[in-house]
Amino acid sequence: MRTKNFQTSLVLLKTDTVLNANMWNVIKKFEQKKLKIVWIKMMWLDEKILRQHYFHVVDKPFFSWIVKYMTQSPILALAIYWNNWVEIVRKLTWTTNPAEAESWTIRWDFWHDFNTTVIHSSDSLENAERELKIFFKNNEIFEYEKNTCRNLEE
Repeated sequence: MRTKNFQTSLVLLKTDTVLNANMWNVIKKFEQKKLKIVWIKMMWLDEKILRQHYFHVVDKPFFSWIVKYMTQSPILALAIYWNNWVEIVRKLTWTTNPAEAESWTIRWDFWHDFNTTVIHSSDSLENAERELKIFFKNNEIFEYEKNTCRNLEE
C-alpha cells in the first residue's frame, strides 16, 4: 500500500524473537523512530505460507531448516506505515548477518545465534507489496492518525 511518499512494509518478528520474549522491545524500537504500526498479528506459519514467502529458496537444501525454524513457535507479523520506510526500517534491521550489524540495530540487540536472524523486513517496495498480501488481507490494515485523541465526551 502506498500513499504519496508513505509506504507500508512487512516486518516479521521471527520465532527466536517470540521465544526470547523480545517482541515488545523490538516494537518499541520502531515506535521510537515514529513509525506507525497499522496492523499486528500473531500467527503460526505453515509450509504453504513459507513457500510463498521464501519462493526464491524453496529448492535450496536449507529450506527444510527454514520451515523447522519458522514453525517452532508463532511469529508476529507487522505492517508498518511511514514516509520512506525502506531507509528507516532497513537501517533498524540492518544486515541479515547479526555479527555484521551495527550495535544500535535490532539484529545486534536481540540475536542469540548465528543461525537465526530475529527479524525480517521487506527490502523493496515491490517485495513489500507482494509480502503484505501473503500475511494480511486488505481489511486487516488500518488507517488512523497518530498523536491525536478523540473527544470521548461527544
